[in-house]
Amino acid sequence: MLETKGLTVAFGGLVAVNQVDLSVSPGEILGMIGPNGAGKTTFFNLLTGFLAPTSGQILFKGKDIAGLPPSRIASLGICRTFQITSIFPGLTVWENLLTGTYCWTQTRFLDTLVRSRGYAEQRREMEKQAREILEFLRMEDQKDARARNLSYGDQRRLEIGIGLASRREFLLLDEPAAGMNPEETQTLSQVIRQIRDRGITIFLIEHHMQLVMGICDRIVVLNYGRKIAEGTPVEISHNPQVIEAYLGKEEEFA
Repeated sequence: MLETKGLTVAFGGLVAVNQVDLSVSPGEILGMIGPNGAGKTTFFNLLTGFLAPTSGQILFKGKDIAGLPPSRIASLGICRTFQITSIFPGLTVWENLLTGTYCWTQTRFLDTLVRSRGYAEQRREMEKQAREILEFLRMEDQKDARARNLSYGDQRRLEIGIGLASRREFLLLDEPAAGMNPEETQTLSQVIRQIRDRGITIFLIEHHMQLVMGICDRIVVLNYGRKIAEGTPVEISHNPQVIEAYLGKEEEFA
């Protein structure tokens, strides 16, 4: 579904992502790990148009999307979350979910203004989608709660819900478990698996090793902008180069 070939970005003399080749197959959960500063978020920014590569290709379903603006990339079927939760704190949970549906609505401004029949039909479909995501996240009892009043874990889940409401087929999650307690992380693991079961391909960055090892089909490891390893969780957990770069020479993943 997604492939990078020699993907590189340099900021002056600093090469943040260096000749990275990887691929993501439809329906899999791919994880990316690495020490702080390894280039992981920069890599996501390249995939989603927030940065243009210095060289290399980004192919999404065979189409080169390198350098396209984020809005265009989103329209092709890619959605992402961020390290810092990106929700609308003053809106309710329901209203936040509705914002995601605007990615696929086709109602014209005039139809919205006059509340045409086409707008009414589209609105019903939007609300149906939002209701389905609300039930999927098991947040029905929080429908009318202001997003700012949710727990941190629920805010992170709501952000993922907005992405689901957009009906994108490829979801990038940037440290989704950051700041979560163990119970919230366990719930998140279940949600991510269920999202994959809905036919959505997932690519995630995460420092929570238990979550990564528990849900990912494959893992890619970056260090100083370079890909140093790729494999199954078991293979990665016993890779000496990964252990040295990420955890130190004497340790292994739990």
